[in-house]
Amino acid sequence: MSNAAAKASRSLKAGLSPDIVASAEAQAELHQTLAQTIEMLEASLPANPNAVANRRAAARVEKRMREYFKALEDALPYDALDEIFLRNANGD
Repeated sequence: MSNAAAKASRSLKAGLSPDIVASAEAQAELHQTLAQTIEMLEASLPANPNAVANRRAAARVEKRMREYFKALEDALPYDALDEIFLRNANGD
């Protein structure tokens, strides 16, 4: 907890009854536990884009797509497409 957060927490607790403070602390602890549980569950989801395995797979796909489009560009230069289209569209 940062100094500002701790200071705010102390000043807030000073004006509250012990039951309310205990309840707020229990809620904060529950919130933290739930957040950690959700994070653990999300990490195990197959469709989680932030999972390490999925990031690696995305990087592999990106690399393969880059290679594919580079090979496509080398095989058929984009600057010649208009000439090729016009030649074949007119039937010459």
